Amino acid sequence: MSSSMILILMILKICKGYTPSLVDQLAFSREGHAKLPKLLRLSTVQMLYTDCSRFCSENVLSAWQQKVEVHLKHDKKFDKTQFSTIESCQAFLESEGTGGIPFLQHFNPDLEAVKDVVGVTSQLAKTFLGVGKVRLYQTSLFLKRAVDHPTPFHSDIPMTPFDTNSMITFWIPLNAGGVKAGGSGLQFVDRSHVDIALQFFKNNNNNKRKKRKKEEEDLSKRYANVSNHLPLQEGDATIHNGWLLHASGRENCGCERLALAITFVDADATVRVGFGKEESGNSGYGEDKRSFENWIGRAKEGSTPPLPVY
Repeated sequence: MSSSMILILMILKICKGYTPSLVDQLAFSREGHAKLPKLLRLSTVQMLYTDCSRFCSENVLSAWQQKVEVHLKHDKKFDKTQFSTIESCQAFLESEGTGGIPFLQHFNPDLEAVKDVVGVTSQLAKTFLGVGKVRLYQTSLFLKRAVDHPTPFHSDIPMTPFDTNSMITFWIPLNAGGVKAGGSGLQFVDRSHVDIALQFFKNNNNNKRKKRKKEEEDLSKRYANVSNHLPLQEGDATIHNGWLLHASGRENCGCERLALAITFVDADATVRVGFGKEESGNSGYGEDKRSFENWIGRAKEGSTPPLPVY
């Protein structure tokens, strides 16, 4: 059986026949985000939830260790022996005055159900990005508990090793917390992905990030429209551009919210020069380190990374 026929059968198995309309493509291009109604069959979502929630339960310590790593940044080398329990991670973060976390994150879960959805979404990614091929950057599970803090507004590309404008993330809620009106679905700042002036004028001449006071980072006056696609139905998904500012609030449904995020870049996207070097001011925030640490050492600056092509 040909690979194209296998893909068609996979799409029929896990999808409800969604095809990107011109309206959806225009929304993604213009606003930076869009809703994909009835992307997945209910049976697919249920299988994903079962497998992904089990994966999260089996890897709780790893997720807490990742939060410690992110907090340490480049100030101190992470030593797993010092953080061998969930309690030790929580105690450290509390002592550092972090005030809580926005979510627990699991990178690139090796699950067949996730791989199937990657195969389907890769085809849609090419359509929305307007490219012939894409590379899978990462899959990620976001678990937001009722006690977790809101996720602040941010864009994704600065946290990655890529020099590109062509990045798309599929955000797929797997349970009620991500679909209800009172849940913690994503909020999007309309058209912020094309706000070149923000990056150009807010940075210094060396294009390095400044440490700004909180009030200086308040962009509420700059952007009038913040949108969301709630409520969603199970099987729906949202997509957003890698430069788009987005966030999520607290989980107010009385339950944990589990979501699967799948991110692709244009297959021609290259590793940006200076990435990972502290003196370059171009090392990202460390949030995604676990996603790329296994291959970044083999990647060459200015060349395409060793990631799967679809």
